[in-house]
Amino acid sequence: MCICLCEDANTHAQTHTLKQTNTQTRTHTYSVAHSYGQVDPRDLHYKKGRTYSGWPAYGQSKSANILHMRELSDQLAASNNNNITCLSLHPGVISTNLHRNLAGCQCCSLCIGCCWACVTDKSIPQGASTTMYALLEPSLVQHGGAYLDNCRIASSSAHTQDPTKEVRKGLWKATQEDIEAALLVSTSNPVGSSSSGSIESIAR
Repeated sequence: MCICLCEDANTHAQTHTLKQTNTQTRTHTYSVAHSYGQVDPRDLHYKKGRTYSGWPAYGQSKSANILHMRELSDQLAASNNNNITCLSLHPGVISTNLHRNLAGCQCCSLCIGCCWACVTDKSIPQGASTTMYALLEPSLVQHGGAYLDNCRIASSSAHTQDPTKEVRKGLWKATQEDIEAALLVSTSNPVGSSSSGSIESIAR
């Protein structure tokens, strides 16, 4: 199972290009569920001793998304690039079929954990509002790496605030190693060839 979403791996791989890009806002839509899990850069894929559980793993993936954007923002600032603003946001709780593959006990956990949020469900236009705010509000260029909720800067979980920056840097390094390993496998095993060392096997 790959914990970091492919959009983040794609952004990671394009970092050099992004540093030379003209003014833009890079926003990724995440979830308040990031508070349900924490990132362990030493064991992202639950292969080195951690016990896998679906909902905490999903929370880790959302935390990883926020940390990734904060590290990208830090790197762009360190290179004196003021052209790109990196933001993450929670759009609100909108009815989806996200729960379709959860076991019964996990569904109960999901319902309990989201009870308050479900009371404040948003319509589709309302769910899009924070994304549009992130893209169009000019004052946000001064707040690279910020987390947004309800069309304002908000506090994410203590874990994703990462004051020492150790977790985000460890995540960046682990993601880079995963990408390099995947590219190596892709080069040595072209699409269509049969091999047990497929890209998919790396992400399991």
